[in-house]
Amino acid sequence: MPHPHLTPEEWHAWFTVQAGWTRATRLWLYRQAGLGRARTSLEVGCGTGIITEELTRLSRARVLGLDCDPAMLAFAHRQDSRVVYVRGDAHALPFSGATFDIIVCHYLLLWLADPLRGVQEMARVVRPGGWVLACAEPDYGGRIDYPPELTALGRMQA
Repeated sequence: MPHPHLTPEEWHAWFTVQAGWTRATRLWLYRQAGLGRARTSLEVGCGTGIITEELTRLSRARVLGLDCDPAMLAFAHRQDSRVVYVRGDAHALPFSGATFDIIVCHYLLLWLADPLRGVQEMARVVRPGGWVLACAEPDYGGRIDYPPELTALGRMQA
């Protein structure tokens, strides 16, 4: 759940940094999943639309973004009106089963009250043979950097 004292613009700046950390991994995952052939894709927990915009840019798929925060969705829509943005809960996705070719969640699972339920919902709405791609955010509170030389990197990411 977004921090109430940050604006969508401030979140967008932070989400841009986080997306940079996982860009190479996402591009590899997109190739494995056949994003270029996808007809439909969904980002669950789209926030300000960083990843949904990327999905739109890298594919010809109809892209949807889902988030529970109306301010984030409004910001995302202003950034890229080609994406269909939907307000909803990752625990109860408002879509029929077997709807999407590719579903992406980026740094979402740590923030769900019931991450297993969120994953089950994504599995429900992905078509047979489709892909659910998840980049999981680390648990910063439990993070241990080793060797010690990496401690500075950890502080930059927390």
